[in-house]
Amino acid sequence: MVVVGIDPGVVPAVCLLNHDGKRTRAQVVSLKGEQAVHSGSFEDELVRLLRNSTADKAIVEHVGPVAGQGLSSTARFMVAWGLIRGVLAGLEIPYVTVTPMVWKRDLLAEKYDLGRDEEDAAKRKEIQKASAVKFVRDNYPAVNLIRGRKTTPDHNMAEAVCLATWGSWHHEWED
Repeated sequence: MVVVGIDPGVVPAVCLLNHDGKRTRAQVVSLKGEQAVHSGSFEDELVRLLRNSTADKAIVEHVGPVAGQGLSSTARFMVAWGLIRGVLAGLEIPYVTVTPMVWKRDLLAEKYDLGRDEEDAAKRKEIQKASAVKFVRDNYPAVNLIRGRKTTPDHNMAEAVCLATWGSWHHEWED
């Protein structure tokens, strides 16, 4: 079974999680960011990736406008989110959306720090990003979370792996 996890952030990331009954392999791909949404290369890249996969289902993080984010950035972000869902529908890949609160509670809360005691929302978010990276390092040590020429792990890529893992654990919405 191949489960696709998609983190539709400013620079989206996609994970193809393949479980063949004996072992699980994760392939993580970083898509081009905001500027690519308007050029058409974003959806072309996503279509090419998914069409060449044998995806059985997909999980997309349910997102919305972020307080303090500019109108232009919010518009590009929401266009990308809509394009992701449209591509999945066009390729007839069944998908569900899940809020960050739900998948983080189900997947990370037991073993990883989610910053519940932290009052500062920005710090809490950073703690949660670090926990997603740690989850991937603990469970999929072969997965490279370094994007391009960066030197630190990319939390969007980690969250894509987490979303795919969450989806592989939740079979109640299968046909």
